[in-house]
Amino acid sequence: MYKLILIFLLLVLNVNAEDIAVVNGKVITTDDVNYLMRQNGSLANLANLSNAEKLAIRERLIEKALFLEAAKKTKIEQSPQFITNLARLKDDLLVDMWLKNQMNFLIVSDGEARDFYDKNKAKFTEPTRIHPRQILVDNQPQANNIIVALKNLKGEMLRNTFIAIANYYSIDKARSNGGDMGLMSKDQMNPSFASIAWSIPSKSIYKKPIKTNLGYHIVYVEEKLEHKLIPFELVKQDIVATLKQKQFAIYLSQVAKDMKSKAKIIVPR
Repeated sequence: MYKLILIFLLLVLNVNAEDIAVVNGKVITTDDVNYLMRQNGSLANLANLSNAEKLAIRERLIEKALFLEAAKKTKIEQSPQFITNLARLKDDLLVDMWLKNQMNFLIVSDGEARDFYDKNKAKFTEPTRIHPRQILVDNQPQANNIIVALKNLKGEMLRNTFIAIANYYSIDKARSNGGDMGLMSKDQMNPSFASIAWSIPSKSIYKKPIKTNLGYHIVYVEEKLEHKLIPFELVKQDIVATLKQKQFAIYLSQVAKDMKSKAKIIVPR
């Protein structure tokens, strides 16, 4: 029944199921959403957005449609300044699309990409990292009490109890994730914190609180990961893009040089 009502409303309002909204007769489509996101540098599309993000974008596009309607009523598009700026925008768009088409002609072979990878393996090596959890409290007696409760536990009992205490007592923003700090390298951590964290064996805690300007930390280390080389296939696309950019810069410089040599250019002194 509800589905039939929805279909009826869509027909009456002349709205397609794929449309986002209709503002005074102007249809806002999913293409408008994706275009807006590309303008803002996003690589996502509508299907990957949360409901809150979809609603926020819809509101922006509705506002844009209303602003456009208001702007047209003022006949700004008939002004000399608008006409001049529009011509400049068209020129910029034309050049931009021409440049992108020129870049499409460039090809980076698998061999070139592999050679770059082999010569720059340091760039594709993940550093040694650890996966710590922490409980952060604001006073040393409480920190000591927590360590007393944990220090004789082992294995899953230690891990589960640590997570439960973190969820309940920690004042750190990671408390809702059981104090999970994610994978971290040394340069991502406070130096004094890092030197201690790296000394803790996996699946165990440091049996003293670590004092920083944030408070007192109780640290548990889930695992330690040694540095490793990222497989070529996982970085191949990034390498190809990088090499294409380098090729394109050289190519464009040469094209510009050739065009200048053939053009009639007058530069006033």
